[in-house]
Amino acid sequence: MDSFKDDRYEDAIFSAFKLVEEEVRNKAGLGPSDIGEQLMTKALHHSTGKLIIPSCKLPHEQEGVYNLFKGAIALFKNPSSHRTVNYDDRLAVIQIIAFADLLLKLISTAELRP
Repeated sequence: MDSFKDDRYEDAIFSAFKLVEEEVRNKAGLGPSDIGEQLMTKALHHSTGKLIIPSCKLPHEQEGVYNLFKGAIALFKNPSSHRTVNYDDRLAVIQIIAFADLLLKLISTAELRP
């Protein structure tokens, strides 16, 4: 990730969560106009979303997945879409990008709701 190596932390975080958004959109078969928190609702809402995570055995677990993704986009992607965010803690940036990677691993297991 060149932006991270170049200490452009905001760009690195934005790119990581844009990738999360793109993977969710692709997995759910949704269109380019589906973005942000609205995309997460269409794709992962615990009762109406197009996707399920097979390891979630109880409805509250699927609700947790939905809240996790929706919150991650709201907290880590959306701010950089609207204003400059100055991330200056390299370790925190590494942890945020690792969190995006965890979300990517989780969404890779998603299946279309039957």
